Amino acid sequence: MHKSRTNWIQESVEGVVDITDFDIILVEAMVHFMYHLDYDVPSEQSAMSFHATVYQIADKYDVQSLKQLARTKFSTTVMKLEGWDKAEFPSVISLVWRTTLPKDRGLRDIVATASYKNLAALMEKKAFIDELTANGPFAVEVIRLQRNGSSISRRYHLGFDNTPRYHCDKCLYSFDFGNKRWSSEDVSRLSNSGPTYCPMCRYNGVQRVM
Repeated sequence: MHKSRTNWIQESVEGVVDITDFDIILVEAMVHFMYHLDYDVPSEQSAMSFHATVYQIADKYDVQSLKQLARTKFSTTVMKLEGWDKAEFPSVISLVWRTTLPKDRGLRDIVATASYKNLAALMEKKAFIDELTANGPFAVEVIRLQRNGSSISRRYHLGFDNTPRYHCDKCLYSFDFGNKRWSSEDVSRLSNSGPTYCPMCRYNGVQRVM
């Protein structure tokens, strides 16, 4: 580890790095990443929770490449999640909000957008309602996305079967544009192959999915 990280690490005179505030499996994941540029989720662990806590340890020890990998793995796991009314998602919401700062949007945007997109199923789960009640900042995020999402849907969504569809990896928003007349701002952001930015979070680099 670089000397720039020594403010986070208690180092003994023998040169032994002492990390006592994280579970050993997270330390092992970070060390494994240092050598192999990847990490695995232990079989007994929830993938979502594990990626979120790897993100936390990577942030604390300033391992930015590991932090980005954990975010990507977290996003992929959330996108593949099924059975929202039965999943452990509400506990992950609490974990993300406890372990990240408000200005760190890496996992918070993913969680908030997934909640917005699957709100009907999640509202059937008491744990999710409890989280909305107890976590005011998270509830505000979902309300904001509802407001922005309904506005975006009215503006862009045409529902044509052959309409190109796009997906944002940053906030998980999916959308289509069809042959809708564009505003001057929208036109200025287009490439020859279609939209390159997300109308929800303005991330530049969305992917066409169909």
